[in-house]
Amino acid sequence: MAVKERVARTVGAGVNYSTDKGFGVSGTWEHRNLLGSAEKLNADLTLAEMEQSLGGTLRIPAFLRKDQLLALSSRVKHEDTNLYIADTFEGSATVERRLSRRLNSGVGVGYVLTNSEDVITGTNQYALLSFPTFLEYEDRKSVV
Repeated sequence: MAVKERVARTVGAGVNYSTDKGFGVSGTWEHRNLLGSAEKLNADLTLAEMEQSLGGTLRIPAFLRKDQLLALSSRVKHEDTNLYIADTFEGSATVERRLSRRLNSGVGVGYVLTNSEDVITGTNQYALLSFPTFLEYEDRKSVV
């Protein structure tokens, strides 16, 4: 069996409908091995009747150690519904580490800032600082 490198860039597109966002279109773009050291950049765009968003994630392997990676994510979103209008920025940084063959962990910091306007409370600004962590057990028999 020969091992062959995948295509470096992929794109995707879709049309969707959901009861909370209405009709919409979406697109994704992925660039693998961005700088030559197995980095991966993902970007996605959603344009729907009640929500528009643009986001991206950069995953950098071998961050300070060969068994961990740095994931940087951000997103901007605009929502315009019958009840409120909101503009949101989200950003996060997470360090993920493989602890064993089947156990992964991660710790990070995230920030969300939302400016909203609704008919009841008027204009408001909300901010949330979070420190997400995870411990993941993986029991796949083969990885494709």
